[in-house]
Amino acid sequence: MLGAGLPSARFVCAAAAAALCAAAAVKARMVQFGVVAFPNQTVEVSVGGQRHRLAPPDMYAPYYWGNYDVPDTFTYKYIVDGAEEPFDRGGPDASRTKTYNDFYGRQHTVVELPRLPQPFGDGWTRSLGYTPLFDDSYIPTFHLAGDPVRINDVWTNMAQNNTAAVTMTVVLADYVLRFEVRFSARCRVIRYKLFLGTSISHSSADYISSERPVRHFGCGPPK
Repeated sequence: MLGAGLPSARFVCAAAAAALCAAAAVKARMVQFGVVAFPNQTVEVSVGGQRHRLAPPDMYAPYYWGNYDVPDTFTYKYIVDGAEEPFDRGGPDASRTKTYNDFYGRQHTVVELPRLPQPFGDGWTRSLGYTPLFDDSYIPTFHLAGDPVRINDVWTNMAQNNTAAVTMTVVLADYVLRFEVRFSARCRVIRYKLFLGTSISHSSADYISSERPVRHFGCGPPK
């Protein structure tokens, strides 16, 4: 019979469909990874043993990120200069398209702390609630980058009220924000002033929307 011993067209189509379904199961969604790390050379993320390179969005902060296709359920770990983390991290559930902003070597990124009793009962009405900056389940990272000569001058010549312009990157659980900062060191403490910056995590950051002087244990408002 003509074609004897060859698979039927129906069988070939079924096999192709099964292969496509299997491929879809292996790479079911895209997830954004983000981590704070201090490498000499490279930062990678390992998903199921497969390594992917992560890159910084700019030159100012030790933050690395990247988007990669992953299975629905997976574990991952970060690799900095060839050194793997000694533990596996659980991937985000299907409702999230990115991990929280991890910190290399810190196993638990978000931990819900037990709530203490409210001493004021229902009488306290001035609370702002849990904002991203004051989320006690996450440890934020503040990184300042600037001219080391100018920064050293601020610290060594406090009486002259010198200032230095630096770039401050704030890494929160779901946001990475950048600000142009001018700070001084009067009264033996550092004081800084924030200017509107840009988000580098492709997330909304409009809850900080204008220039705002910030007093940090200082003797008065920053100049």
